[in-house]
Amino acid sequence: MINPSRSVPWYRSLRFRLVAAALAIEFVMLTLLLANSFRLLNEAVEFQAKARLESLSPLLDAALAGRVFQRDHAEVAAIIKRLTTSERAEIRYITVLDPDGEVIAAAGSYDQAALPDIDSQVADALTDLTYDTRLPLTIIDTEVGAVHFGISLASLVATQHRVTREGVIIAAVEILLSLLLLVFGGYLITRHIRALTEGTRRVAQGDYGSKILIPGHDEISVLAADFNSMAASVAHHINDLRTSEMRFAAIFNAVGEAIFVHDAATGEILDVNQRMCEMYGYTREEALRCDIGTVSANFPPYTMDDALARNKTVMAGTPQTFDWLCRAKDGRLFWAEISLRAARIGDDDRLIAVVRDISERKKSEEEKNTAIARFRTLVDSLEALVYVADMETYELLFINEYGRQVWGDVTGKICWQALQVGQNGPCSFCTNEKLLDAEGNSTGTCVTLIHNTATREWYECRDQAIQWTDGRMVRMEIAINITRRKAAEDELAAEKERLAVTLRSIGDGVITTDTDGRIVLLNTVAENMTGWQQREALGKPLSEVFTIVHEQTRVPCENPVDKVMASGRITGLANHTVLIARNGSERKIADSGAPIRDKDGGIIGVVLVFRDVTEKQRMEEELLKIKKLESVGLLAGGIAHDFNNILAAIMGNINLALHDGGLDDATRKLLSNAEKASARAKGLTLQLLTFSKGGEPVKETASIAEIIRESAEFVLHGSNVACRYFMPDDLWLVDIDKGQMSQVIQNIIINAKHAMPTGGIIQVSCENFVSGENAGSTLPGKKHFIKIIIRDSGIGIPVNLIDKIFDPYFSTKKEGSGLGLAISHSIISKHNGSISVQSQPGEGTAFTIYLPASTREKEMKSTCEILDMSGGKGRIMIMDDEEMVRDVTRAMLASLGHEVVLARHGEEAVDLFKKHGDCGEPIDIIIMDLTIPGGMGGKDAVKAIHAINPKAKVVVSSGYSNDPIMAHCRDYGFVAAIVKPFQLQDISKIINQLLKER
Repeated sequence: MINPSRSVPWYRSLRFRLVAAALAIEFVMLTLLLANSFRLLNEAVEFQAKARLESLSPLLDAALAGRVFQRDHAEVAAIIKRLTTSERAEIRYITVLDPDGEVIAAAGSYDQAALPDIDSQVADALTDLTYDTRLPLTIIDTEVGAVHFGISLASLVATQHRVTREGVIIAAVEILLSLLLLVFGGYLITRHIRALTEGTRRVAQGDYGSKILIPGHDEISVLAADFNSMAASVAHHINDLRTSEMRFAAIFNAVGEAIFVHDAATGEILDVNQRMCEMYGYTREEALRCDIGTVSANFPPYTMDDALARNKTVMAGTPQTFDWLCRAKDGRLFWAEISLRAARIGDDDRLIAVVRDISERKKSEEEKNTAIARFRTLVDSLEALVYVADMETYELLFINEYGRQVWGDVTGKICWQALQVGQNGPCSFCTNEKLLDAEGNSTGTCVTLIHNTATREWYECRDQAIQWTDGRMVRMEIAINITRRKAAEDELAAEKERLAVTLRSIGDGVITTDTDGRIVLLNTVAENMTGWQQREALGKPLSEVFTIVHEQTRVPCENPVDKVMASGRITGLANHTVLIARNGSERKIADSGAPIRDKDGGIIGVVLVFRDVTEKQRMEEELLKIKKLESVGLLAGGIAHDFNNILAAIMGNINLALHDGGLDDATRKLLSNAEKASARAKGLTLQLLTFSKGGEPVKETASIAEIIRESAEFVLHGSNVACRYFMPDDLWLVDIDKGQMSQVIQNIIINAKHAMPTGGIIQVSCENFVSGENAGSTLPGKKHFIKIIIRDSGIGIPVNLIDKIFDPYFSTKKEGSGLGLAISHSIISKHNGSISVQSQPGEGTAFTIYLPASTREKEMKSTCEILDMSGGKGRIMIMDDEEMVRDVTRAMLASLGHEVVLARHGEEAVDLFKKHGDCGEPIDIIIMDLTIPGGMGGKDAVKAIHAINPKAKVVVSSGYSNDPIMAHCRDYGFVAAIVKPFQLQDISKIINQLLKER
């Protein structure tokens, strides 16, 4: 790693080295130069010294040899003295010796004690700057003596020293100048090198964007440009390297397996990834301090030696993959699968170990082995055939104990040959082709029922493709002997079919479900009512098929299955429940649900029984209306009866008074007005009597079209409302009470007129109608009706009031009595018809009436038509519980000249009739009140009278004009009927007709 703070000491700098090198070279060169100069000087000194010696030797020999030979010692001394004192001779001393070596003469400065040693060379003389030598003195080649002298070398050495000193000074100056020159030149050179060094240092520190700017075109500037290019390239490659390293580190640490990098030779752990730290529980630093033995179980065969042995095998070229027992930091042992490979990283041999935790797999394998053993035990204990066969060769690979007991040990044989008989090839019901998809994967379990030709028994076979131990796909079959079950199922199916036939035959809808509320069965009625077929609904939730809501709130009703399951007993639906069929149609239903229990009393399902009560509820609503009318009628009948009795007395007396010829006009007018008022009161009682229970209309066959036209025109005369009629010519006749039916039409037309105060059109249509042939009809059976629709375009009836319009005394008009539509409803009901209303506020109202068509083809009159003919006088009995009625009737009959006998009740009338007959004064006509409170009325009295005289003429009289006896009086033994209150002309017509028939 580069030290960012590193700097070059001066003594190691390139500049210092360049200067030092240059100085060293300069020094060596100068040294060599000086040394050579010294050598040359020494040679020059030696040459000069020898030259002097050579020049002095002949001189001395010539000057001294003869004198020594002559023994002219003085001359010799003088000569040598002159020579030693001569500056030019530069002789330091001279000693002349005889042949024996005795000193003859000496001159100069020297050690007298001993002559200096002769110098063999000049260098030896440099120590004392005297060149000592000895020359022989000869005459004619005869040595006559010797001369020992020393030549001074001082001048030569001084010259040498001066030359040396000057050379050294010159060398020093040269070195100094060279040093200055080198320092300056080094600066010029090394300043760019320092820039290069600084740029290199920045690049080494990671600043790859730095630039070295060196001007010029020399080598260093080119080098700097190349360096900049190199730095940019290095930066690019460094970035790529870093990206690669980050990618490698991410991959290295992201893999799901632990990774070790080992030294190939020692097994030392050099690097680990993050997964290793997680798997073993170490930090990276701790892991790098571990060895193989530490992260292994460290007992045979999972020791470090065992691991190193495997390492050697890998390094020999054989990769290894093996299971290894590892040890985590906390001492926990776990199984791992290790993949060991050799790798070359740089110049080093490494081992890469990839470790996968297989603890779960090992556990699964152990469990699998245990399960296999348990499975084999279980399979062998099954009371069913279990075998495995190859899907291509049909070879049996395994058969359990049950199969071996029945078919023998047929392992290795062909399944269709060993398990069946009479087969020439694979079984026709073989499921091999169904067990695998196009990719060769299992499609799941295939269940079939087969009849085994070897055992002659039935089996339920469950086949599935599984992977065998060697990896191939095989067919495993579990065959359960269901011979007894199939027989029971066949019997159950027959019973179920009988039950289904029964369910289809009953008139109520039946649905059965399981305990989860899923459909098991629907009968035909349930199919029709829900709109779901049995095959479609099977298995679906009940709420999807049986959709029920509250009729008024439209809130879904509670699931009846849940109610039954919660209570465990029979439960019924709440009122106002509506079933919504699949097509959206709605029916009002009533139902009950009950639990289906097994033989032990446990609930195994729920059965729902329901029926369409739409028509029933409609009839009940109609019945409720009728009961309301009857309750009013019960009161009205009593009031009308009593009122009619009172009116009978009033109108009778008024009628008698009007026959008085002595009345003045004013009195007659007053009585006439009173008579008219009484007539109006009579009409009111007739309306009240319409409500009376048992009051039957006096029917006759008639055309309803005529009655409608007459009634409507009468009501609308002079108004701004008109009728438009739509009536076919072939409209059937009806059996009706014309007066009552006219009253119905008038009531409806009056309401329509009031609904259109600004005028308008009332549409009245009639048509022949057969109930069984028209869709949506709620009329019972297949019968013939006349359908009448009276439609206005008025203000309409509010939705919240439409159900109340037929209630007695209900009215939205201030002047209304509230009886018009109630009376109309009662009249239509007593004609065995129906009346309904549809209205849209702001658009109008339509009344629809159905009346049974008559079986007669011509109109005919009532069976009790009152005749108007003259007759004679007779004895007439009046039976009535009201005294005033008896009195006024007696007065009326007496005014006609008849004899009157009075009776208060039936017993008295019978007794009087018998007495008069016994005494010869028979009663000609008896007028009997139909109802006698607390006594015998006319109905029973007429029977008693006829028991005495079957030809007796009895006339029934009653304030209940609509009583069935009044409508069909002859059926009860009466010859005529007269309605109270009656007037004189009414009773006169009947009396005269009956007396005429005597």
